[in-house]
Amino acid sequence: MFVKISHLYAENFPQLTAPFRPIWGPKASILLVDDKLAAQLNLSPDEILAALQSDDVAEKTVAMLYAGHQFGQFNPRMGDGRAALLGEVSGQNGMMFDLHLKGSGATPYARGGDGKAGLGPVLREFLMARAMAALDVPTTGSLAVIETGEQIWRDVPQPGPVPGAILVRSAASHLRVGHVQYIATMGDDALLSRFIEYVLNRHNMRADAHENMALSLLQNVMERQAALIAKWMSIGFVHGVMNTDNMTLSGETIDYGPCAFLDEYNPASVFSSIDRRGRYAYGQQPAIGGWNLARLAEAMLSIIDDNVETAIEKAQSVLSGYTALYDAAWRDLFAQKIGLFEVHKDDGDLIKELLTLLAKHRVDFTQFFAELGPIFLGEKKRDADNFAAGHFGMDLAVWYEWKNAWQSRRDLESMDEIRILDVMRRANPLRIARNHHVEAAINAYIYKGDDGPFKALYAALSNPFEQREEWDIFDAPPQMNSPPFQSFCGT
Repeated sequence: MFVKISHLYAENFPQLTAPFRPIWGPKASILLVDDKLAAQLNLSPDEILAALQSDDVAEKTVAMLYAGHQFGQFNPRMGDGRAALLGEVSGQNGMMFDLHLKGSGATPYARGGDGKAGLGPVLREFLMARAMAALDVPTTGSLAVIETGEQIWRDVPQPGPVPGAILVRSAASHLRVGHVQYIATMGDDALLSRFIEYVLNRHNMRADAHENMALSLLQNVMERQAALIAKWMSIGFVHGVMNTDNMTLSGETIDYGPCAFLDEYNPASVFSSIDRRGRYAYGQQPAIGGWNLARLAEAMLSIIDDNVETAIEKAQSVLSGYTALYDAAWRDLFAQKIGLFEVHKDDGDLIKELLTLLAKHRVDFTQFFAELGPIFLGEKKRDADNFAAGHFGMDLAVWYEWKNAWQSRRDLESMDEIRILDVMRRANPLRIARNHHVEAAINAYIYKGDDGPFKALYAALSNPFEQREEWDIFDAPPQMNSPPFQSFCGT
């Protein structure tokens, strides 16, 4: 008995969809399944493909229509060009999840593309989604990778045919800021109000957070996005393409195209091949989050208040809380990374001083924080001098000045060192999806037919806080003077 797939979004908002029948390819077969996610969604891995290919599901599959700001420029009509919403399923906890395809052919919104996906980008998103979930980051999930049995042409990073693939993903929903923006272009306030009510109910948001539903939605989305982006920053994650159509209303990370993780700490880090001006650099992400939220507010002004100026004032009143929300979330996460738990007024300055030091000396972000607790509070105390020299070279005076201030601040904590070390270990992963390891594993899979490195990396990234000798290789940063890493969206 296949899991029941409903079609609530498609039935409620037909004007925001286009019918679409997925193209599975000549020899569609399951290549990989995220067993944890399948269990969460009450799906049997053996039945996934047959369930998704059923005629009933295919006849009700839709491409979602939305707008979006792409690198600051508004595109009033975008939508799922190579993606499709199969429907919704009820998970183990009773929560509703979307089932979504990526790479299943050109939809009416494909804008000239073939709507298909190469195996490389699909493997990358499958890996990244699991890595982010294991790091406790709200994220869309990658349920399965499906081989299509055909070759498709791509010109980046190198021109040539590549194996075709489809990603099956899930999410609390795939509703985005761009959905609200598109409805605003329609000038249909009744539809906009109904859509907002749907989002509030779908995600169990506080509908009474403000005087009307639009402000309540803005407040809820703002809180979730502030927490999400602070989490990205705490693990060195760079999304790479924070367009408004890639900002979910649920507060989940979506679209692992040109994303990457920091090796050395550098706020100006950009990995995406198409972000030539650094709009979505690591250090820009909090500000872009606020900018995107302002675009959400603009799209809802007509139902915030009949008077435009009054509506703007009310929206700005809500948005004025974003910086404080983000700063508090950021401070709490980074404070845990250095073993501080009782909030003191100067903690933010202490953290910023450390990050300035890391940037100056091009210190590896993940490695530094993973070593900090064991070196100064744990079993590796004898290695403190080697740790300092290895990260900061000859500039030890500045490091020791910060370390002494950190020690003095830690002395004010009521928690003992054993408990502090335990929390630090849970705040600082041993490994992240390092770009060179991800690329090597994917290339071995595609070009050598060797799935061993990919499966080993997948297992290691599924357990980022666990020490195992066979996973040590994935903890290592790239060699010094390695060429800059570039990521591509894979379309």
